[in-house]
Amino acid sequence: MEGTALFFSQPRGDDLSTALRLSFGRVLAPDDRSGYLFGELLNIRELSKVFSVNLNSKVALSGSENLFGVGMSANWQFSKIFSLIPEVNIAAYGGAESNYTLALRACPNQRLCVDLYGTNSLSLQDAGQLLTSETPVAGLNLTWKY
Repeated sequence: MEGTALFFSQPRGDDLSTALRLSFGRVLAPDDRSGYLFGELLNIRELSKVFSVNLNSKVALSGSENLFGVGMSANWQFSKIFSLIPEVNIAAYGGAESNYTLALRACPNQRLCVDLYGTNSLSLQDAGQLLTSETPVAGLNLTWKY
């Protein structure tokens, strides 16, 4: 389960946009059924109509290990459809591991975005953002807003 709460919104007149995203659940591995809680405090500052920066604190709590890190990214929209998004997650506590992601995002309309990315993080969501994969991977991510 996951949810997001928006506290401040730059488009509505605040200095920056701030939201809290939480998710929780159970690990589905046969030898480990512990629960987890992941939280991310998202802080986004639009510097212009085509460039924004993000500074996000991230924490993952579980029965086996606690992780903490800070994510920093930028979003440069260089055309009406395409944007470039570099991100780095810096390990700060526990077994967290620093990692990077570089994504090219195509949004042909307001409801659909497709990301082509390269990363050495274990996953692009939740605790996987705080862990490193053994080998870098490339992939596609589809976002559909309804």
